[in-house]
Amino acid sequence: GVTIKAKATGPLLGTSVCMTGFRDAAMTDAIEEQGGAVKSGVSKTLTILVCKDPTSTSGKAQKARKYGTEVVGIDEMWTRLGGRP
Repeated sequence: GVTIKAKATGPLLGTSVCMTGFRDAAMTDAIEEQGGAVKSGVSKTLTILVCKDPTSTSGKAQKARKYGTEVVGIDEMWTRLGGRP
């Protein structure tokens, strides 16, 4: 069957986050626990792009900046999430 998740609430409600250049299951869990959504790509609706190097000129980072998406480093994202688990 289909599991319906309880309505998410939290400081990241309505926030969509994409990680590029790394995969962090703990960060994914923390974002989702706080009401955010983890996306696999950059789109006009993406809120935050998390990069190993926030000054990156990768395709995803350039696209995010073009859309006005915030580009942050891993440490900055963990700070926003309330620290690493």
